[in-house]
Amino acid sequence: MIDIEWAGSARADLERIDDHLTAIDVTLADRVIDAIEGAGAFLREHPVAGAAILSGAARKWRVRGTPYLLLYRATTHKVEILRIRHDREDWHA
Repeated sequence: MIDIEWAGSARADLERIDDHLTAIDVTLADRVIDAIEGAGAFLREHPVAGAAILSGAARKWRVRGTPYLLLYRATTHKVEILRIRHDREDWHA
C-alpha cells in the first residue's frame, strides 16, 4: 500500500474549511472534514482515480457529498494531497 501525504497547503486548506464550517454548524463541519479525509484514504487505494489536470502534472478528485475537490499528485510510492479547493474557486491558479 502506498503512503498518503497532506502538503502544508492542504492542511491549511483543511483548517480553513473546518473553521469556516464550524462557525456555521459543528455537525456539518465534522461531516465535511470526515468526507475530505475519507476521500484521501480512497485515493490511497486508487491513486489514479481522479482526472488528470495541469497537463498531467496533477489530478483532481471530487469529495463526495461536498463542493470540495482534492488536487493531488500520485507517484509509485505516495499520494500527495496538494490543495483542497471549493469547486467554485479558481483552483487552476
